[in-house]
Amino acid sequence: MMSLRPKSVSSNMRWAVVTLLSTSCLIAQPAAAQNMAPADQELKQSVIVVTAQKREELLTEVPVAVSAFSGEDLDDRGISAFDALATVTPGLFLTTSESVRASRINIRGITSTPTTPGFEPGITINIDGVSQGRATTVNNEFLDIETIEVLRGPQNTLYGRSSVAGVINITTKKPVIGELGGDVSLSYSNYDEILTRGVLNVPLGDKAALRLGAYYKDREGFLENTLLGVKHNNIDRYGVRGSLLIDPGGDFELILRGSYTEDESVGNTYEPVSPAGNEGAIDRRIAQDFRDEQTRETYDFSATFEGEIGSGYTLTSITSFSGFDFYAANDQDRSPADFLVSGITEKQDQFSHEVRLTSPGDAPFRWIVGLYYFDQKVEPDAFAAFGTAFPVAPFRGVRATAYRAQIDVKEYAIFGQGDFDLSDGLTLTAGLRYGRTEKDILYDQRNPFVPTFVAETSLDDNALTGTVKLAYEIAPDSIIYASYSRGEKSGGFNAPGDLNVTAPISSLTDEQVRRLLSVAPEKVDSYEAGLRGLFLDNRLTVTLTGFYAEYRDRQVFELDFSGIIPSNRSLNRNTEAFGAELEARLSATDFLDIGGSYGFLDTTVKSNTGNPVTDNTFDGNDAERSPRHQVTLFAESNVPVTDDLEARLRADFSHISSWYDEDNNLPAAQADAHTLVNFRAGLSSRGGGWTISGYVDNIFDETYVTDFLNNGAAVAPNLGRRYGVRVDFTF
Repeated sequence: MMSLRPKSVSSNMRWAVVTLLSTSCLIAQPAAAQNMAPADQELKQSVIVVTAQKREELLTEVPVAVSAFSGEDLDDRGISAFDALATVTPGLFLTTSESVRASRINIRGITSTPTTPGFEPGITINIDGVSQGRATTVNNEFLDIETIEVLRGPQNTLYGRSSVAGVINITTKKPVIGELGGDVSLSYSNYDEILTRGVLNVPLGDKAALRLGAYYKDREGFLENTLLGVKHNNIDRYGVRGSLLIDPGGDFELILRGSYTEDESVGNTYEPVSPAGNEGAIDRRIAQDFRDEQTRETYDFSATFEGEIGSGYTLTSITSFSGFDFYAANDQDRSPADFLVSGITEKQDQFSHEVRLTSPGDAPFRWIVGLYYFDQKVEPDAFAAFGTAFPVAPFRGVRATAYRAQIDVKEYAIFGQGDFDLSDGLTLTAGLRYGRTEKDILYDQRNPFVPTFVAETSLDDNALTGTVKLAYEIAPDSIIYASYSRGEKSGGFNAPGDLNVTAPISSLTDEQVRRLLSVAPEKVDSYEAGLRGLFLDNRLTVTLTGFYAEYRDRQVFELDFSGIIPSNRSLNRNTEAFGAELEARLSATDFLDIGGSYGFLDTTVKSNTGNPVTDNTFDGNDAERSPRHQVTLFAESNVPVTDDLEARLRADFSHISSWYDEDNNLPAAQADAHTLVNFRAGLSSRGGGWTISGYVDNIFDETYVTDFLNNGAAVAPNLGRRYGVRVDFTF
């Protein structure tokens, strides 16, 4: 079958990507840390700063289950893209099929699925303070990262409607006034993978600075199509980012940020296996007549104003425009026959504005209040192209629209949170958020195998969410805490949803149409207790958390493969989750750090007889994509070789237990447990001018499943062993 790809996205910016390479701090800061005395190494662990509560605080003082990583941490671990975060974060699990759109993010048993435009993600992804309405925009390479924070558990009070399971904060580096410099980085690995990254910081007088960054990544595919002689699941991606800092002196600054990314690949291909779910049958070879396609363009622009008013009060304003255009087409039968190709185009645009006022951070009563507005439009358009081998003769050679929709979302919110020092070392935190969400949908169902109709409806949700926390400082830089949080995600639409309408749509009342097209709001009550602190003269960092969460009307999207072509449905199910998470890091000697993490998770799907759009068939099952055990271990050594050279060695171990693809817990769609071992070795100048390193990921070449399709009849295998070299220069 010939290509169904629309006019190709432009590529006239690629030349700029290759000329700018990697971030200045990726080498400069690690090199500085390597020259620290042991006391300085201890101090480094105690001054990790996070913004989990939308103000800068020491990590050891925050009564939230949060894992924080600097750009240097990610670089040391070889993490250059979003989907690898799960290998270092307890309670976070990501699955992907090499789609630029469909990385499914799970925190503590709740999955956020970006392929469902009808309802909101359950996990908020913030980039430089801007909430991403659709996770499609974030599945890119990391570039110029300052910090990444993974907050587990409901965070609705400060982050709003899409954070019932957690938040991922991504903060990029700000321009530096008065400094001219940058880095270039080049890596090459098997699969002919080339990754270049870079940043250039340019001072503009003594009151402004410009920071420009870019990356380019190219990798051949790893699924060989023996029928067409091409490889699927390749990467061809680039991105550019720029930021302008204006600091005229005094008490305020303005940062303008913008970015653009582009992808074009033969991707999101699954390998058929027989019998269904047989991971032993994976050989990364396919034979299908269609060359799967996907393209994506993303853009964003934001303006952040921050100024001090009065005596230490900070006013922050963040205004943002962003969006994406996405296209994909895939061989649905995954066979040599010209049977069926399905695809989708999706366009999203969003505008948001947040303004907040923060009190001084050293007062006995510290507070933050704010207002938030969000406006989003999503326009999916799905199609099916029937081939010459399709069994229903009238459809052969026909390209038909499956459904079209226009979904408009508006949110208005007011929020506030305060910290009260009740006594020396005892702090009470309380917060509330009131939000109103208004949604409208125009839905045009044209799937020829279910009744067709055009309908529109709307939803209005008002939600009051909040949190209460009590923290006690048991020692300097060490706290214990307990918390309760109420979260809510607004109701959504059954889109895409192949709806079996038995009566003419014109005969239905407005309420019947609304019930047909909608799913209920998702609500959660979460209880958490934890310990966080520094011990052994600041050489040991420990975080221990226990939690229980009860989700009512968890929003679920499922594919149904029982018919002649796949169909979709969205519905609600109740779920309970409890577990524990441990993170630790020890500076064992002056030249050796060891550490790791462990996450335990137990989820149960519960009956939900009070909701008409529910399915209680799976009562008692595990929730989708919720591995019970996650383990990571690492050891890192920095050893002086000469006065000018230093060697760095690092080994990483990770283990993820088995998990089910969906709530139905089909044995054929249960992924086996897998274990990965990675190793890195490098040599660098102690002054930070250059580094050369080699790496091997998945040393033992373990094969495992990252996603399932058609109840396990097809799987998305992992990449396999990866090894290469990397060179970094600072100038």
